[in-house]
Amino acid sequence: MSERRFLLGILVYNGRDVVPACLDSAAALMAPNVDVMVFDDCSPSPGWSADVAAMCQAKGIGCYRTPRNLGIPRNMSLVMRTAEFERYDVVGLVNSDVVMPTNLIEVTSAVFDQHPGVASVTPWSNNVSVFSLPMQSGGAEIAEQRFVSDLADALYEVHGGEVVDVPTGVGYCLMIDVETIRSVGVMDPVFGRGYCEEVDWCQRAHESGLRHVLALGTYVFHAGNGTNRDEGLLAHGEVTVVEHELVLRGRYPGYMPRVLAFVESGDLRARGTKSLSRAFVRLAARYGYDVCVSNVQPAQFSDRPLVRVEKFGSSSSALVCLHGIEVPLHLADGPTPESLQALLGRPASVSVAEPGAFGEQFRQWGNSLQLPWDQPASYPTRV
Repeated sequence: MSERRFLLGILVYNGRDVVPACLDSAAALMAPNVDVMVFDDCSPSPGWSADVAAMCQAKGIGCYRTPRNLGIPRNMSLVMRTAEFERYDVVGLVNSDVVMPTNLIEVTSAVFDQHPGVASVTPWSNNVSVFSLPMQSGGAEIAEQRFVSDLADALYEVHGGEVVDVPTGVGYCLMIDVETIRSVGVMDPVFGRGYCEEVDWCQRAHESGLRHVLALGTYVFHAGNGTNRDEGLLAHGEVTVVEHELVLRGRYPGYMPRVLAFVESGDLRARGTKSLSRAFVRLAARYGYDVCVSNVQPAQFSDRPLVRVEKFGSSSSALVCLHGIEVPLHLADGPTPESLQALLGRPASVSVAEPGAFGEQFRQWGNSLQLPWDQPASYPTRV
């Protein structure tokens, strides 16, 4: 089909600590077929709405402030109706506590091109329930624009427009086919100030025969629950609104069994670990990597990926690490200098803490490559 027109609607309610990074990432996506608009839901923080409007004007982003607070579902509906009225093809409902990658539009378009009957697309994230890659141990770097886009590009190299069908989309960054809005409608205001409204919408679309998918070829950073806590929807420690969950159970008795079966299968968790590992391999091959032969995770040497080789008794394994995240590195013949170089190319450095013949092969590998440094190390001695 012809190039799709996108509207990215940024849902803002306060959020001074997260909105600037979100707007920077959104501005980088603007194109002749991609518009960005902030929908400020009458933020009460003094002077904040004016600051948001000024940031938007400086970046060429549209901005609308509601005259009174609508709550999240109605603000989402405003975005959806705007996209419908202005004849966009895809509308993104985007929380203000996200950082989007540069490939988001490309991957979303590929998904809609390759998969018929899709109503909504949700990207991988770091903090979106079961749709999260195993990145919970990650440091502050995972929120940086470069890392977000690099990881998304690496995932696209691995998966392209591949998807997994899921029981529901998630409203942190939900890319919706506008034609579906014409048939299904917008968010139900029964959900008040918010929570579960996108699940209800997704179930209406599901009952009309449409699909919701997770896009495996992109990634969006999500700080998590910023708007919901600012709105007063969730107290500390809460993760949902019980009354809204009861509405869903009454309307869609088959929904929770489908969700439980989906989660308990463990398929998506295993796929996420494998996807992240394969993406880290791409980053290591692209930007170089360090090798550390040690059973203890060392401090990161640099912003490059680190391959940590472990040995326990007669068995050995490898993990690829970046910004505090460790995932298994799958090597058919186990971790050896030859297998690492065949997969990843020449390392930037080799550090060995493992004694004996196993460690010595890596030390000799580093010496043979005439690396800038080879850091001899040993395990702490008990005193």
